[in-house]
Amino acid sequence: MNLKILFITSLLIQLKKVLLALLKEPKVTQIYFIIFIFFCKQNALAENLIKNGNFALPSFSNWVVSGDLTNTGNSTGGGPSGSNYAFLGQIGGPTLYPAQFIQYFNATQNPAILSFDLQNLSPSGSRRYIDIGLNGSSKFYLSDNAAFSWKRYSVLISSLENSNAIGINASIYGGGTYDITNIELAPVSN
Repeated sequence: MNLKILFITSLLIQLKKVLLALLKEPKVTQIYFIIFIFFCKQNALAENLIKNGNFALPSFSNWVVSGDLTNTGNSTGGGPSGSNYAFLGQIGGPTLYPAQFIQYFNATQNPAILSFDLQNLSPSGSRRYIDIGLNGSSKFYLSDNAAFSWKRYSVLISSLENSNAIGINASIYGGGTYDITNIELAPVSN
């Protein structure tokens, strides 16, 4: 579930408690209001550690791009809700290096939620994989899956300790692309 939806749901539950207390007794209302403000402060959404995760800036600003970049780039519009996206496409053969996007960040908290929108437009029969990792440790991996339209994925990262880079690797042999956008890495306060 999207981190923003969880946050809003929690706020609405607390707001309901405050409103119910308002109807009962003024002193309780003051206590609930103080608790509500404290809750909001403690559970505020952390800043997304990934910059240009929706590829709105020109080209691949904030990303280091390497590997076989055949049919790899970014597109304006066409993503979920009309957003921009990056596509990682066909390679010339199985011995070539996969397309790779890397971004460095400063992690200050842990754990975190990694979220992104992904689609696979590869025809059946093509060999493909996508791997998303932190500091070289895989956190999300798909291989030889059927084509699918945009889906939102979220992965709980138990710790960001010693993490300072996200890497997205993709390889497709036989046509098609993996498309990705709205990449977020948001620390969750304890």
